[in-house]
Amino acid sequence: MTSSTIHILDNGATASLDELHAKLAPGKRRPLMQRLGRRAENLYRDHLNAREASSPNKQGFPRQHFWGRLRDATHFDETAVTDDEAAIRITDRAINAKIYGGTWGPRPGKKNLAIPLRGEAYGTQPSSGLIPNLFLFRPKKGGVYLGKNEGGTLTAFYRLVPRVTVPADPNALPDQSTVAAAILQRARNYVSRVKPATAD
Repeated sequence: MTSSTIHILDNGATASLDELHAKLAPGKRRPLMQRLGRRAENLYRDHLNAREASSPNKQGFPRQHFWGRLRDATHFDETAVTDDEAAIRITDRAINAKIYGGTWGPRPGKKNLAIPLRGEAYGTQPSSGLIPNLFLFRPKKGGVYLGKNEGGTLTAFYRLVPRVTVPADPNALPDQSTVAAAILQRARNYVSRVKPATAD
């Protein structure tokens, strides 16, 4: 999977939205879906922007702006909207690890993953050559590391592991009840404009 697709409304999504949707003439349904799609896009991007602003690297390493990257990859797919469906696409496969969690191994041809232990190693692969003179060592306490000798002191830059397990992040996406309430209100506003209430 190269991206994550979030359907914000399709047939049977919620009773309230279905009722509003059914009140509209067929020619007015697609414009509704476009408005709901743009509203949801803003909600998702705002959420990811807030994560970017409030998620410093836990180890104090240089920031890689992960959440900002996901924000920039989030968009409402105008080309796919129909009378009955709209979707938000996050076109960065890294979002799947946050939503679902999972276990990952090294790239093909590699035996281990390199986990950075120092700021200068973060965001840099050992094979890049940006950190010269790295060598493999196994301390008595166990584990396998890549490090270098700095002034007579052995410094570990990476820990090598065969796989890593990442837990799902329950806050990777905005709260779905909040999103549902916001797009329902947008739908109500639209329907009230195109189909004014009539007196009994």
